[in-house]
Amino acid sequence: MKAVILAGGLGTRLRPLTDNLPKPVVQLGNRPFAEYQIEILRKAGIEEIIFSLGYRSEHIEAVLGDGSRLGVSLKYATEPAPLGTAGAYSFAGGDNSGPVFVLNGDILTDIDLSAMMEIHHSRAATATLFLKEVPDPTLYGLVEVDGSGRVTGFREKPSAEEAAALAHPLINAGIYLLEPTVSELIPPGLKCMFEHDVFPALIARGDFVASFAPECYWRDIGTIENYRIGNIDSLNPPFGSGLDRMIGANCSISDDADIFNSVVGDDVTIGKDSVVKDSVIHSGSSIGERCRIHAAVVGNGCTIGDDVELGPGTVLGDGTDVPK
Repeated sequence: MKAVILAGGLGTRLRPLTDNLPKPVVQLGNRPFAEYQIEILRKAGIEEIIFSLGYRSEHIEAVLGDGSRLGVSLKYATEPAPLGTAGAYSFAGGDNSGPVFVLNGDILTDIDLSAMMEIHHSRAATATLFLKEVPDPTLYGLVEVDGSGRVTGFREKPSAEEAAALAHPLINAGIYLLEPTVSELIPPGLKCMFEHDVFPALIARGDFVASFAPECYWRDIGTIENYRIGNIDSLNPPFGSGLDRMIGANCSISDDADIFNSVVGDDVTIGKDSVVKDSVIHSGSSIGERCRIHAAVVGNGCTIGDDVELGPGTVLGDGTDVPK
């Protein structure tokens, strides 16, 4: 089996962190984010992975290479122009001889893909969609499922009143398992979306589109706040061992500095009496003395002077200088 990771977007919701780097190689838990997705695929026995790329594709290839150090084989397909989710899949080689996993490139999860394969085959599905129940469905479109687990339709974002009436609102969680016949519905070289074009067409022609909605961790890390929370979550199971902080290599941290529930990258300096809490500090940054950094994200190579406070929601792009 193969997998395609859709990673061609500009990462606009994650700016300024993506001003210089594409989203798949922005660090999360001091690892390139894409490694988390590669790991769940490898655990399911999938070793041939194609990245469908666009924005700054050369950076992704430079960081991930051929995949050998990660125990997989990586290939890359760079779109000449944005083709949408389904168009990108087709361009990357989606017309396979067997089923293919497709992952949106901003999903952090520990989903058991082997279990998803079992559901797919047991239902003789043309497509199986990973669905997730979320606390606030007003932010997403909804997927309608019948009592047998068959996907029957899609709805736009519900109003707050509509959401309150839903017992188990399910959203498209951004991972699919597709049979080769799905490619018949994707016009070559044209923009085409799974969500709006392909899946509704499968349902309309009577194909079985299955749902898979397990209890597992899931987060769309495509926004700054979700990215920050994803980093903090990486300290604990299922990704970490329950640490209260993560410190990278070659850091110089004062004995009088306090770091709580935070991720600190390589080569970071933190001065005396500074406090870092619920935050992400990327590599090469320097934090002065008596600073207070709470629920913030600091990019690579930033310089923060003494007595600086960075409050919740603050994000500094790479190389930002914040004087005393």
